[in-house]
Amino acid sequence: MRNKEELRELYRQKRADIPKEDRVLQSIDMCRMLSLWDVLRNAYGICSYMAIGEEVTLLRLMDLLAQERIPFAFPRVEGEDMVFIEYNDNLDFEKSAFGIQEPVGGRGIGWEKAAVLVPGIAFDLKGGRIGYGKGYYDRFLAAHPDYTPIGICFTEQVSEEPLPVEETDVRMKYLALPDRILKI
Repeated sequence: MRNKEELRELYRQKRADIPKEDRVLQSIDMCRMLSLWDVLRNAYGICSYMAIGEEVTLLRLMDLLAQERIPFAFPRVEGEDMVFIEYNDNLDFEKSAFGIQEPVGGRGIGWEKAAVLVPGIAFDLKGGRIGYGKGYYDRFLAAHPDYTPIGICFTEQVSEEPLPVEETDVRMKYLALPDRILKI
């Protein structure tokens, strides 16, 4: 079995090999599908993310769900922790040390429950995830057990074999692909 770093490299390359036009179209398809999904339409709030590199882009989802008045929040790293800042029209973003657009100002959310859209490099069909190796999402999700973690990825990022997971790794409850949503 390959270790996490080898798997990160393998699945980064698989994702990078998807033509840019296909990634754009699949991201649009996923936003459309997610906007119709009851789990998100009935969510108290949605913790999303700003895509980097070849990740699935979800910004259109906010527009598609605007009529539902579901609040969105975006992550900001503060020391060893990640906090989600509720989005509003006055919220500014700037590039962090990790190259990710993060909210400037604002306060962390205090939601009791939320859907968390989780990016990653690889996912398996048992809810396992390989992220970027810093553990921010795992720590956040462990601190918010009432939140629903939803892995977001392209089909090429799904491993048929179980991924190596550690005690501190939080498993996804759903896996959203461009053409379907799997309940784990």
